[in-house]
Amino acid sequence: MRKLKNKLKRYLRKFLIAFRNKKNLTQEQAAALLHISCRSYSDLESGKYCLSAVALILFLGQLPDKEILEIVRGFRTIADEAEKEDAA
Repeated sequence: MRKLKNKLKRYLRKFLIAFRNKKNLTQEQAAALLHISCRSYSDLESGKYCLSAVALILFLGQLPDKEILEIVRGFRTIADEAEKEDAA
């Protein structure tokens, strides 16, 4: 589970950064959308921490359905590949 959490942290980081840049938001504004502190948001973008379940739902709620599916299915592929590596 820890291995997948680390992969998820790195995977979601790029979507957070892309979302914030696309919307032309500051880290403070993005943090407010997720109901977290500016420091916590900065830690998310730097890869130090992963989104909590609540923050993840709030983030996904900001996205169009197509992007949500892309994110979820993309990570499913990563998880499947990690499972195959562990089985080998």
